[in-house]
Amino acid sequence: MFGAIKTGFYKHPSEDRAKALWAKVDAFQIDEPGAPRPFSVRLAAEQGWTAKLAMEAIEEYKRFMFLAVAAGHPVTPSATVDEVWHLHLIYTKSYWEDFCVKVLDRVIHHEPGNGKEGEKSSFVDQYERTLTSYRKFFGEPPRAIWGAHNGQMNVRPRSAPVVDLPPGADCRDIVK
Repeated sequence: MFGAIKTGFYKHPSEDRAKALWAKVDAFQIDEPGAPRPFSVRLAAEQGWTAKLAMEAIEEYKRFMFLAVAAGHPVTPSATVDEVWHLHLIYTKSYWEDFCVKVLDRVIHHEPGNGKEGEKSSFVDQYERTLTSYRKFFGEPPRAIWGAHNGQMNVRPRSAPVVDLPPGADCRDIVK
């Protein structure tokens, strides 16, 4: 069943193919229309971001996923973009069916490091290549999302607890 599904980047990228792909990626709406708590709202709440930053991060995530296919080489996301990707992955139908299969026409696996020797330098090299490809397709990347310190400025530490309160509740309703 999965044998016909393509994975990874284009082996033979072309400008025409990239333009057609970007049109599809750009048109993709990650927020489900009419949802009471759409993806972007959840992302902002979980990360402690403004709605504006969440929407900018989603746009940059879409650009990154475009690069994952069109750049012609493996790519590495910024810490900010990676947080959007992590959340999108748990929206399984949206990620796997709607985005990967229908928009990207291939599956993009999230392959984090596992501590192997030399892995960190490999990811640093991939990140630099990602930025080079970003500049080729989109111009200079926004520093707040792609800059060297983006993860320190706007990504919630993984050890921070996420508390999802019922609508209308605040912390005083729970803490005695």
